[in-house]
Amino acid sequence: MSSNLLRTIPLACLTSVSLMSSGCTPSSGGSQSSGRPQSSGVSQEKWAPPPIPGEKIVAAATVKADLATELQIGSERIVLEETLLDSVKRRLNAGPIGEIGEAASHLTWLCLSGGSGQQQWMLWLESGEMGGGSVEGFHLLSVSPDTQVDHRCARAVPDVKVTVSEGLALDAADSTLRRALGEPSAAAGDTVIFLYVREPPRKDAVESRVSVVLNRRRVVQIAAWRSSAF
Repeated sequence: MSSNLLRTIPLACLTSVSLMSSGCTPSSGGSQSSGRPQSSGVSQEKWAPPPIPGEKIVAAATVKADLATELQIGSERIVLEETLLDSVKRRLNAGPIGEIGEAASHLTWLCLSGGSGQQQWMLWLESGEMGGGSVEGFHLLSVSPDTQVDHRCARAVPDVKVTVSEGLALDAADSTLRRALGEPSAAAGDTVIFLYVREPPRKDAVESRVSVVLNRRRVVQIAAWRSSAF
């Protein structure tokens, strides 16, 4: 993907985009994380990643297939736990890389934005303490056309789309989501959680968690985290 697909726009700070749905951060007590630092350890600077939807929802691993493996930005393929964040920064001419926290709460990220008309989006590519600089997760968010984006978030040209997997996309209907992914592992309000675990001692043990927020039965947020270091 050539660097001219992204451009940096000198706009003001990002407004409260996480309020697209009342189900953004529901809590049902307890916590089960797949490795991404909890919100309490993440700075709430306007360009930092928003909290993971439903990060405190307790869920049993009921999903039969690993849903959080990769995503694509235009023609640029990003494989979770393999593609380096710094490599994405260079290839997309994006950046700077944000950083916050220490040890278990350490998180680095790239912020991107794009879309046109009513189909505007923001995307954070994230790496935690155990990721070794690789992209371990992402947070894709639908935003309104008048959202003002921080100048540190690289702007994609209008026709660049972010693709996760079939049926898992912004503005997808709830029915489409469930046909593609099956029934969620847990749900609270407008947030549904899909949790997959391949247990140790297998050398390819992995835990992945996909959180989806719905607004009027359509997808407005997708957050995923994948970890083989658990």
